[in-house]
Amino acid sequence: MRSFWIFAPFLASNVQASFYLLTDNWVGTSFLSEFTWENIADPTHGRVNYLPQSESLARGLTVASSNSLVLKADSTTVLSPSGPGRDSNRIMSRKQFGHNTILIADIKHMPFGCGTWPALWTTNVGTWPNDGEVDILEGVNIETPNVMTLHTGANCTMPLSRSQKGTAVTTDCYWLTNGNAGCGVISENQSSYGDSFNNVGGGWYAMERTPTFIKVWFWSRNDPLAPADVTTPGQAVINSDNWGVPSAFFPNTQCDIASKFGAHNVIINLTFCGDWAGAVYGTGGCPGTCIDNVNNNPSAFANAYWDIAAIRMYALSGSVDSKLASTSSTTTLASATSAARLSSACRVTTSISTSPSTTSTLTTLTTTSTPTTTTTALTSATPSTTLVSVCRAKTSTSTSLITTSTPTTLTITSTPTITTTVLTSATPSTTLVSVCRAKTSTSTSPITTSTPTTPTTTSTSTTPNTTLVSSSRTTTTLRPSVCTRSL
Repeated sequence: MRSFWIFAPFLASNVQASFYLLTDNWVGTSFLSEFTWENIADPTHGRVNYLPQSESLARGLTVASSNSLVLKADSTTVLSPSGPGRDSNRIMSRKQFGHNTILIADIKHMPFGCGTWPALWTTNVGTWPNDGEVDILEGVNIETPNVMTLHTGANCTMPLSRSQKGTAVTTDCYWLTNGNAGCGVISENQSSYGDSFNNVGGGWYAMERTPTFIKVWFWSRNDPLAPADVTTPGQAVINSDNWGVPSAFFPNTQCDIASKFGAHNVIINLTFCGDWAGAVYGTGGCPGTCIDNVNNNPSAFANAYWDIAAIRMYALSGSVDSKLASTSSTTTLASATSAARLSSACRVTTSISTSPSTTSTLTTLTTTSTPTTTTTALTSATPSTTLVSVCRAKTSTSTSLITTSTPTTLTITSTPTITTTVLTSATPSTTLVSVCRAKTSTSTSPITTSTPTTPTTTSTSTTPNTTLVSSSRTTTTLRPSVCTRSL
């Protein structure tokens, strides 16, 4: 359980930090219902046969336990040159995610070896490349380290020099440039891919998407600097501001990230040879030809498997996708007009302020047509301390904040619960409702306002839901520029 308490007496000035809230936590057997096993021909022309879920489970090529998902390739069968490729898996999330989201992947082992082409990436297969692609973890054969790449439509490039630890190797993200190499960044960490990754027990990848940038971080399993909110299983709230310089940074200075990247699915797959691994196979010290190796050396692929501890998805606090909740508590805001509505780009921060009283205090905040802030005050048990959530919204109306006389605690933990935030217009006949969701297992006291309000319409949800947020996927072709993943 993680609770947020802010005590003003210990700090002299306001402190702000942005938070992302957990929306999905995929662990072990939950992948079986939350992902589809794609029994399709490989769009990248690999020597692979993607199995449906039922067959993969029956063959032992998918193994799901309470705390792990293992995706294997067949490592016993010699293939007929005229038959299908080597059996493997390609899985895709049922949900889509977009801007103002973070993906954290806790991976213990990844496929590696001559002829392999594993990838963890995001895209919309149906609209590719118009809604972009983000390659988080990808490589081929026995080349290291990891390459993080974007693939987009026309008019999207990256500056050669920017604030990142990795090294830019290509800067034009347009898929028709350089054989769909995309704009790739090679990791600074040799343990980010392959045997070096596996030998230390893997690590954590994180990808943050906003309308103005995309960032990718990596921390090895033994990295003492790995943030606690990344490494803690099922962490309910994370703050990417504390994660330091990313391995890869893709800003919107020469690319309209907001329009080039749409709603994405999460995809994990392992193919063989194909447009990238096959094209560069002879340059990396691998034996014979790629096809011969895949067909005739099944034991070479005994190490070609994913072992995934978890993948967690987060949405920016206050956005449409993330619903901030506090069990059994309702905050009522009086809206100046019925047209007032929080935007999907709402950004929640936490600040510290002191208040001389916690009873019948009225605070007024005016928002404008550009992102500004509305405030929701939750008073703590200490009368002199007020916890304030600041939410950036796109609205041209004024909102008044009615504080309460009942101390409350904002608690975010690990069990999904639902609460509602009711926005009431100046006239009792119009009410706007925002449904908030968080992970919490404790309840807080119901908030009673000192000013009566009359909500006429409320909307609540009994099950956590996730709304589309735009996202992106990348494809990297960093070494020889021949990576042509068309999906």
